[in-house]
Amino acid sequence: MAIKNLIILLAIFAFTSYDTFAFQSDSIRLYNVITPNGDGSNDVLYIDGLNSNLVTEIRVINHWGQKVYENKNYSNNWGGTDSGGNPLPAGNYYYLVRTGTTTFKRGLTIIYE
Repeated sequence: MAIKNLIILLAIFAFTSYDTFAFQSDSIRLYNVITPNGDGSNDVLYIDGLNSNLVTEIRVINHWGQKVYENKNYSNNWGGTDSGGNPLPAGNYYYLVRTGTTTFKRGLTIIYE
């Protein structure tokens, strides 16, 4: 099980680049980069297509497989912090988004430039 998780993580990070790009499926669009440096651009993880009728759960995982952030009713407001509000180190993470019965997985890079 641990080896399988490591392989999945390596595959996600191998295809993660520093260029912002989106994954789109039917009703939502997921991005792979945030830059929470306070300049007003890409400061939070924004998921296009969220609405008040769609309960969306998000979980952010570090490269050791540890959950660093979770929100059961996400509203496009996560700015690269852990569950205690402390800034996470720059680097690669991945996140899972659950809307209803559908779960999406996406690589994520945090950059402080």
